[in-house]
Amino acid sequence: MNTFLENNALLQISKTGRIRHLVRQTGSLKKIINNAIKNLGNDISDLLGFPSLFYKECGYHLFNLFAFSILYNYLPNNKFWDTQTFRRITSFAQSRKLRKCLESADYMKDATGLWKTVGERAINYYGYPYNVPGFEIDLITETFSKYFSHEIATYLLKTQIELTFNETQNLFGINCEDKGIINYRIYEYYLQYLRA
Repeated sequence: MNTFLENNALLQISKTGRIRHLVRQTGSLKKIINNAIKNLGNDISDLLGFPSLFYKECGYHLFNLFAFSILYNYLPNNKFWDTQTFRRITSFAQSRKLRKCLESADYMKDATGLWKTVGERAINYYGYPYNVPGFEIDLITETFSKYFSHEIATYLLKTQIELTFNETQNLFGINCEDKGIINYRIYEYYLQYLRA
């Protein structure tokens, strides 16, 4: 675990701190150039309003940060937590831009094309209905309290419940393609929170 945090050469973030899904290539110059072209193409697509990985990366940002909070519980003294990279990641996690993307119905901007097989969506598929940021943020805020606002955590939890909880069935599942996944993830996060 220390090796990953201390040599995070594969971790890529955008200028705003969003964790990228394109893994940085190492090794040959050809791989490095190819990766740079892919990232540039993805950024241009996003800027022009075409499908890009931005939509998916927003949905997964807090999911990825949740994993960092688990690592922190094992390695609290690792110097990665004091880096500019990590501060940018936590800054994006609290940004209005992320909240807007998580609540976005702009599913046609998803470069994976998943919307073609599943159909229209009311909110970001990778966010509230799948990666449950309203629950992820709780452990993240507890773990990295010096970086996080409890107001943001409260907002995300409230939004999670409003957008996905079905009061009639007393289960999460509104706006969700896979009701089992969302309810399982909440249980999984609860267990992690108890271990922290």
